[in-house]
Amino acid sequence: IYASDRDIDQLEKAIRDIVTYVLKNDVFEDRLSNFLEIAHSRLNSANPKGHLDELGLRIFDQTIKPNCFTDQEHTKFLKDEAYNNVMQNNKVVINANERILSIGDVVTDDIFIMLEELNMIKDGKTNYLFYISVFLITVLLFVLMFAFYFSILKDKKPDKDNLLLIGTVIVLTLLIARFVPKAYLYATPIFIGVMLLTILTNERMAFVGNLVISLCASFMTNWDIVFMVICLCVGSIAIYFVKIFKKRRSSITVSGIIVGAISILVVVAFGMYYRASWMDIGKDAAFVFLNGFASGIITLGVLSIFESVFDVITQFKLLELSNPNQPLLKRLLLEAPGTYHHSLMVANLAEHATEAIGGDPLLARVGAYYHDIGKLKRVGFFSENQSPSFNPHDKLKPDLSKNVIMDHVKYGKELAKEYKLPSFLEKFIEQHHGTTLVAYFYHQAKENNKNGVVSEEDYRYKGKKPDSKETAVVMLADSVEAASKSLDFSEEGLNKKKLGLFIDKIIMPKYEDGQLDEVDLTFADLTKIKDAFAYVYKGHYSSRNVYYPDDDKGSNQSGADNGKDGDESSK
Repeated sequence: IYASDRDIDQLEKAIRDIVTYVLKNDVFEDRLSNFLEIAHSRLNSANPKGHLDELGLRIFDQTIKPNCFTDQEHTKFLKDEAYNNVMQNNKVVINANERILSIGDVVTDDIFIMLEELNMIKDGKTNYLFYISVFLITVLLFVLMFAFYFSILKDKKPDKDNLLLIGTVIVLTLLIARFVPKAYLYATPIFIGVMLLTILTNERMAFVGNLVISLCASFMTNWDIVFMVICLCVGSIAIYFVKIFKKRRSSITVSGIIVGAISILVVVAFGMYYRASWMDIGKDAAFVFLNGFASGIITLGVLSIFESVFDVITQFKLLELSNPNQPLLKRLLLEAPGTYHHSLMVANLAEHATEAIGGDPLLARVGAYYHDIGKLKRVGFFSENQSPSFNPHDKLKPDLSKNVIMDHVKYGKELAKEYKLPSFLEKFIEQHHGTTLVAYFYHQAKENNKNGVVSEEDYRYKGKKPDSKETAVVMLADSVEAASKSLDFSEEGLNKKKLGLFIDKIIMPKYEDGQLDEVDLTFADLTKIKDAFAYVYKGHYSSRNVYYPDDDKGSNQSGADNGKDGDESSK
């Protein structure tokens, strides 16, 4: 270094003063460059000679270092503690429908935190804990529903298809609610589930299903109180209206309109309570009315799909099948009128008896309409279609005759599949004879073959025994109606005791033969069935003795004789 001792002493003194001044301050890493600039400026002011200023700058770079460091962990702890103290003492209350942010607003830290806590910020990360919690809550609600199904509905046998149907309806309803934008929350067709469950199952199951749907949907919508009340209360009311309008499919839409109108009352009531503007109330009212109307329309559209996929018996389907204009019933009327009228009488008996023992009378009636459709294959081989002067069985051997008779069950099932009838009608066709014996031809075969062995099993129907109250009643009604042709229904012979004894002779052999083993019928039920049959017969075959006054020609004929409108024509 080419400098005098005096110059070096002056440089040393300037550097000491500057370094001492700088290091008296808190020098942090992020502010080090600022302090170096201050040191360089002071050194230039001291104006050291020649190249000594460069030496001074190098010395500053080596001696001026950060003398303060930030404890990041402790600082974060103190910040969080201060924030929590502020939040506890200064809670921010956000009222329902209050605007938090508008288009064009600056998102401050406070607003961002608020939106984050309201779970309205999407950071691109999957919140697995949220989905796990939703899954667990949904499972718990389903457990509640199925616990009700198995414990309360004890009169119903657990049916896997029925459970799958209930679960499918609820899940599809919740999926629709999940993907409807929040701006159109009140327009969500949430009543689809409760309407379908009312039609496809029963009112009690629909009520519990509506509870599950309401809680799950409310959970997904951050517990919107108005939406939850609409789901719970109006959904329960929907059950009532769907039930009383279960006459025609189109009435479902009427139920939807009524439910929408009731929802408007709920929205208006809450709007007035929260002092919302009439414009907002009107908008929400329009949405909830659309909710009810859309629920009815969608339910009407998907109902037939559920009926077909899950093979469900609904009142709508039964009423449609009971229409005389159904192709098979028209064929039966035109091609086998005797069988048609026999089926009508069996339907009358079965409906009345099924109602008496707590079954489904409409189901029994419809099953009776179709139970003998297999006779269309060989109409003339069945007594109700034969003329008094000719019986084709007279020319057949007993084993061939019994095959012709028993074949009507098999052919009936084939017809049911051909005409795409619901599977429950196949049960009536297959079970209305069970495994009973074709007794007449069995005994005839034994008479013709005294030296040989005639197997009783060969003369038994190959169907299944009745497994429901309705199919069992149709079996008994069919047997009683077929045997009733031998009764004397004149006024003298018609009395309750005789009818009771006659019906007992038909019903008890069925019971003793084990044909009712697979159905839950008590002796009290059999008594009710017998009394119901007797009541129908007594009313159906009672004579009407109506006498008309003499006409100009002196006629004095009774109504019973004139035109044979009495017992004779009934028989």
